[in-house]
Amino acid sequence: MKRCLVLFFAIFLILPISCKKSGGRKEVSPYSIEEDIDSIPLVVITDKQIEILDLKTLEPFGAYQQNLKDFIKTVVLGNEIFIICEKNIYWMNFGEEKFSKVPLPFKSKGVSTSKSNIILYGDKSVFEFAKDARLSKLTDFKKSISEIYSLPDFSSIITVFTDDETCRLSKFSLLSKKEEREIEIRNLVRMEISPFGKRIYALTKNNLLFLDTKDLNIISKIPFKADGVDFVVTASENKIFVFTKNSAKIISIKRTLLKITSEMDLEEQVVQNVITGDGGTIFFISQDTLFRFDTGSNGIVEKIFQEKKSDILLSTQKGSRVIKGRKGGSFIEIVDGNTLAPIKEIALDAKLLDIVCGKEPFRKEFEEPSYTDTINPDTVSKDTIKNKPQELESIYFTLQVSSSSIREGALKLKSKIKKFGIPVYIDSSETKEGHKIYRVKIGAFETRSDAQNFKEGIKSTYDLSSWISKDVVKPAFLKEAGIDISGDKNGEILLYDGKQMLLFTNYNGIQKTVFKKSIEGVQLRGRPISFKEENKTILGVSFTEDSVLAIKWIDNNFEVIKRKFLK
Repeated sequence: MKRCLVLFFAIFLILPISCKKSGGRKEVSPYSIEEDIDSIPLVVITDKQIEILDLKTLEPFGAYQQNLKDFIKTVVLGNEIFIICEKNIYWMNFGEEKFSKVPLPFKSKGVSTSKSNIILYGDKSVFEFAKDARLSKLTDFKKSISEIYSLPDFSSIITVFTDDETCRLSKFSLLSKKEEREIEIRNLVRMEISPFGKRIYALTKNNLLFLDTKDLNIISKIPFKADGVDFVVTASENKIFVFTKNSAKIISIKRTLLKITSEMDLEEQVVQNVITGDGGTIFFISQDTLFRFDTGSNGIVEKIFQEKKSDILLSTQKGSRVIKGRKGGSFIEIVDGNTLAPIKEIALDAKLLDIVCGKEPFRKEFEEPSYTDTINPDTVSKDTIKNKPQELESIYFTLQVSSSSIREGALKLKSKIKKFGIPVYIDSSETKEGHKIYRVKIGAFETRSDAQNFKEGIKSTYDLSSWISKDVVKPAFLKEAGIDISGDKNGEILLYDGKQMLLFTNYNGIQKTVFKKSIEGVQLRGRPISFKEENKTILGVSFTEDSVLAIKWIDNNFEVIKRKFLK
């Protein structure tokens, strides 16, 4: 009996110690990644074609035939995609019919991006490529450029010049057009500017350096006993994870503490890795195995053997989907980010160049984004309302006309409303049961009052019933509605509600009430019409068989006029 008790206590004491020493590979309980990927575009680039797929359904949004030569990189900024090759740039807004081709007057060597800026560099020259396809030279250097990095505020660029094992980092101000500072770093593996632009992370063979972007001075040096091969930074910059060889490890560094907090041994070094946009998960490939690593607990959550080798690895913003491929190969594979189980393998008809996953929903004709001050005088000066571009999606009031699971019916109703010159779109979503719902919606309004005016107007004018809701809208998709009668290239929309005439101006997709006129005692009938008078466009509505009550832009004001109008 005594022997049993001694043995029991020995095991009880030894077991925790042995577990603590073997903590090289930390296993973590799996958790579920939840993410809305409805209509998120997956862009697959081959040397013959650019294809855009719905990441959720894997159905095609569009395919574009292009013979891409000397491909360098794919860049997605907002709802625009840029395919950069040595001698040409191909770019397109998601949802347009074709790519535009911009020839380059130099041989591009590499690309760097910073929020909304694209930096191209040749052997010794640096250029900026603007979204309107303008190419402007930023500077020339006397030495050959290895790499270029841009600060997030686009105030400066950091240029890397390489000579054998020595790298020189040069800070060049885009404001003063002068080189401000240059430092030397030996055995540089890779560098990255922090998302907030305050520091530079520079990985060398045996150290991770923190540099101040203002003067390139070293803030901190964190050594490790292995050869660094790559690193990733979480979105909050709270942690940096370094991947090494000789020996193979994942080293976790706490930025606020400026020290290593944990190390995990691996059987083989990491050859491919990607960190999710929210910084919560790292997916990496090591020794023919795909791993899911949790950055919060510094442990492996899932792993799975992969039959085909991949050198392209990316994920969605939160990691619910992982996409793999091989450059020059003939397939891509979609993987579930939670379980790492394969979802689908897609065969390609040409050589794979790149794969890019978008962040914003791709909206075709029937799937624009589900993306709102009232002026109430009888006349209003055009200068009263400023024409401010509204390109970013935000919360607006909108009018919902219908909700249906039948896509064809929603398309038909949308087409009917669009013919009236009304800003209409379809917002699609999926129910918990997996059914698709198509909601036909009208307009983006900054105020409930404008939405209410429009609601009453389309009911009386077009017999369209609707209800007001709030939603995320991207107004740019609605900016083509209306007819310009004031000459400012913004469309006007004329409605009536039985008591007054209502005129709205479509300011880059946002509808605002700009004119109201009482029509007490006048019975308007029919739909609004437009006609020319003295080379000016007029909007009006019939009130007798041959007369029109119309609105005309006169002396910087909207005014009501009566005209004989024979149909």
